[in-house]
Parts: sequence; C-alpha cells; structure tokens
Amino acid sequence: MDIRELIVSKRITKEPRDYQKAGVTAIAAQQLFGSGVKLRPGQTVEYIITNSECSVPNDRVRAFALWEGWFGYDRKKYTAMLREAFEPFILCLPKNAEENLLIDSLTEEELKTVSPFCRFDNTPLLNPRRQVQP
Repeated sequence: MDIRELIVSKRITKEPRDYQKAGVTAIAAQQLFGSGVKLRPGQTVEYIITNSECSVPNDRVRAFALWEGWFGYDRKKYTAMLREAFEPFILCLPKNAEENLLIDSLTEEELKTVSPFCRFDNTPLLNPRRQVQP
C-alpha cells in the first residue's frame, strides 16, 4: 500500500503552540512548527496516524512532511475510521457481508465482476419501490 493513501488532511484553527490538548492534528502541527515550518490558522496539516493509543503524544502521529519510512501506521485506527465512514452503507449489505469484506475473500478478478450496487448474490441493494427497514 502506498503510504500517501493514508494521509489525513485537517485544517488547523490555531497557531500550533496555542493548542493545549494533544489531539492528532495539534500534534502534527506542533511537529511541523518544531521543524521550522511556519503555520497559521486555516492552513492544512497532513499526517499519518502511527499509534493513536500511544502514551507518548508525539508517537501517535507523524506529519507527512516529516515522514520517514520506518514509521508504521495504526491499522486498528484506520480500520475504525473506515468503519465509521462506511457505517451508513452497512445497512444496505447482507448481515454476513462485513465478515466477507474483512477477510479479503475476493480475488481481484472476482472484485471486477461484483457491482457496487448489488449484494454478493448480485441482487440489487435497494429496491426503489420498497422502503428500507433499519
């Protein structure tokens, strides 16, 4: 996986030194500031989440401009972010679909044959004449 696909971009609302809580965006902004990068409110900071649960704030994220290949990324956090982003769509999938998606059970060739608008058995996800029940 190309690490650039994992970049998180957020706008800062304060000067880096004015942040009092160690949120991931604040940490990345402070890393850049500490490296001599001048940031102002409204600018965008790009970072990779390396270990969101680390007790050392500076090890939770790494500003992408300071990225060094030996840093890993936090797979658990990125998985949680993907689940949150796609949560509205999960209601449209069959109950066992999430398990199938998580185990990477489809080959690249099989993925090409699956319509994003159909269930795995190729029935439509939504019937426009029928109300979806939560």
